[in-house]
Amino acid sequence: MKTPLVIVVGVALILGLLTVKERRDVGARIASAEDDVKLGEKSYQDNCAACHGDKGTIKDPRRQA
Repeated sequence: MKTPLVIVVGVALILGLLTVKERRDVGARIASAEDDVKLGEKSYQDNCAACHGDKGTIKDPRRQA
């Protein structure tokens, strides 16, 4: 009777550890995505905002007739 109980507890622990690792992986991807967003915002401000405005709402001045 102890063997099935040990197997069930072992499987539950292994699944629990996998879930924690997956959560860590998602957290790392979110942090990486936030860094990408910050880099994109800086790049836009440096290269595009002068013509297109801070929010990107101003149309391209070269296309205005």
